[in-house]
Amino acid sequence: MSGPSGIDNIADIDRSPYGRSMSSEGYKPGTTRGGLCGCLAAAFVGLPLASFVLLVSSLGDCVPDVPCKHGIIWSLMLPSITIATAVGFATRWAVNWFIDRRGSDS
Repeated sequence: MSGPSGIDNIADIDRSPYGRSMSSEGYKPGTTRGGLCGCLAAAFVGLPLASFVLLVSSLGDCVPDVPCKHGIIWSLMLPSITIATAVGFATRWAVNWFIDRRGSDS
């Protein structure tokens, strides 16, 4: 009985047009070194910024006779998200550019 993709046996995966098994060549992730470094840089910058914004928004004092509204200060959170994203993409680009440049010199 054939499976849904026409593969009868797990050993036939190596010969199938759908890809290779992990045992034949090992696992190869689709990410680049630049992507990994970019994610780490974005987390390294973004987490402290977001934590600071949350701290500031939770410690805000309320004025007497005015209703308090505690919550995330989006006018601070959106720029911190933008900064973290820009740092991540810039780091990703720089690392991939450096690796490509270094590889083309040899």
